[in-house]
Amino acid sequence: MTDQTPTDTLYLGGLDQRVTRRILWDLCIQAGPVVRIHIPEEEGGIHRGYAFCQFTSVESATYAHTLFQDLVLLFGRPLRVRYSHSGSTANPA
Repeated sequence: MTDQTPTDTLYLGGLDQRVTRRILWDLCIQAGPVVRIHIPEEEGGIHRGYAFCQFTSVESATYAHTLFQDLVLLFGRPLRVRYSHSGSTANPA
């Protein structure tokens, strides 16, 4: 699987330290139903500048990828969007 293979989870990179889970939730929900947002953190609670958004379907993630790619700025920084290798390529039955 490559970062171009659609999955239900997107990698969101290039995040400013002011970006919160709530900001990402409010952004991602515009594209489709969201299951969860995960922002990996270093010791001390500082996030690493990237996050993962899991959608309820590959279709929603694909729509978000198209919608957000090269169009979204958060605190003046462009949002980098890729499909996550950890996401599922199948929709739930």
